[in-house]
Amino acid sequence: MRSIEPVLDVRSSPAWPPANRETACMLPPLVMGILLGVPLVAVAPDERLVSAWWRSESPRSVDRPARIAEGLSLRHHYERGKIPVILVHGLWGTERMWDRMIRDLESDEELRGRYQFWTFGYATGDSIPFSALRLRRAIRRARQALDPGGTDEAFDRIVVVGHSLGGLVAKMTARTTGLRLWETVSTKPLDRMSGAAVDVGLMREAFVYERLPEVRRLIFIATPHRGSPLARGVLGDLGNRICRATGGAGDIRRRLLSGNDAGFFGPAFRATPSTSVGELEPDSPLLAALIELGIDPAVDFHSIIASRGPGTGDGIVPLASARLDGVESELVVRAGHVCLEEREVIREAARILAEHAGIAARESCLRPSPSPDEEAKP
Repeated sequence: MRSIEPVLDVRSSPAWPPANRETACMLPPLVMGILLGVPLVAVAPDERLVSAWWRSESPRSVDRPARIAEGLSLRHHYERGKIPVILVHGLWGTERMWDRMIRDLESDEELRGRYQFWTFGYATGDSIPFSALRLRRAIRRARQALDPGGTDEAFDRIVVVGHSLGGLVAKMTARTTGLRLWETVSTKPLDRMSGAAVDVGLMREAFVYERLPEVRRLIFIATPHRGSPLARGVLGDLGNRICRATGGAGDIRRRLLSGNDAGFFGPAFRATPSTSVGELEPDSPLLAALIELGIDPAVDFHSIIASRGPGTGDGIVPLASARLDGVESELVVRAGHVCLEEREVIREAARILAEHAGIAARESCLRPSPSPDEEAKP
């Protein structure tokens, strides 16, 4: 039986641009409270062997997740008939940020019987479309490894939960783009783009794609759909500098800019660094296009919004930026931006999951995990 080996340079194929996660992990997270986190990630050396192992072995604890596809971690063994819930962290986040929510949700016997909780880790300094491409690839590869016959109906009811930037990454699983996203970088026909086949292929796959039919519900938590003003100015400039050192999509941008005529790409693509920080500015063409595209009617979606007080945002994401038309539900909780351990947030996530699974409305059976202070008491 092969082990699952941790690596720093994660790529789904030799074409994938490298990201310097080692540098990113050394950066103090407080410096970029608004910006982006880069966790150490791992991949399985042989997905077929891992697939068989995860279908047969006993569950692991939440402290020892394993990767089944690039960036995608299973917290326990795969169980047919249980709906995957994929949790995508946000800015300068790590997959461990979901631990308390997962423990609390699994404490509900009905939810535990209907769901399996997975996490997705990625180099959040990269351009948002490239991070979303990683997520879509990871979900496809997970199905190929775990349900190669496509017979597990639960796999067709995936729920994706995204915090902050992770909500934007999640949203890009749930809409077919046509050429709308491509138009944010160029008005020229895509097939006229010059460059190495690897770079051109990745650019095409990141900006022109079909939605994932397996994804049927989204939960947005403190998500900046219209950007954050903190992505501008001194902090935004610092974030862009850090992300240029830690992300991989910038290399593709530089090669394509040098390999095409000056007028092939639009001014925003030429002037804005290919980092998620640059794309989080309030006037970002990418965010405007995502708002215009909306979410496929087959996908239900919900908003959990953090607010520090009436009519205000969470200190990072303005209230208006976190709101989205057409939601099935919206809950505003009194909290700061990093709110994943707030009991109101976890209870609302539990309510939405119960609704998705067709569990009759009832008083929550969640047993909240002790806070760090409570755990420290003798």
